[in-house]
Amino acid sequence: MSSPTIAIPRNSIIFFMALFFLFAWNVNIGAAADNPVGEIVLLEGQATLRHQDESTAAPVKLGSKVFIKDDVKTGPGAKVRIQFVDQSIVSVAENTQLTITNYLFSPEKKVRASMLNVVFGKVKVFANNLFGFRDKAFKVKTPTAIIGVRGTVFLV
Repeated sequence: MSSPTIAIPRNSIIFFMALFFLFAWNVNIGAAADNPVGEIVLLEGQATLRHQDESTAAPVKLGSKVFIKDDVKTGPGAKVRIQFVDQSIVSVAENTQLTITNYLFSPEKKVRASMLNVVFGKVKVFANNLFGFRDKAFKVKTPTAIIGVRGTVFLV
């Protein structure tokens, strides 16, 4: 006696596979957004931090976690230093607005990719040189240029 076979339409299989991959992709995006990419390690003066899902900015505190799509804004005479999870450091000068546009650090895959946007003002960057990484781009965008480095110190 043979077991009965069930005929599943090909379109249904494709639909459920697409649904599965869409769900899995959204779960990964959400997990990445929940993980901090850095931390405020120095604060002098007044500065604010606005997370992507918040409508208003809050005062920066020493130890505040920084996430992808966050905005850091410093006031007159203020300075903020952010240490990223790859040990790169960004010092944000007074009267500056910085957005963490993108940040990916995967030691397992030997990849680091970041994009910071200086809306206005100045930043000093120490981009950690990650030996053995196949991709270690650290990019900073300004209103007039994009700078890409792989391990150096520079001032924008």
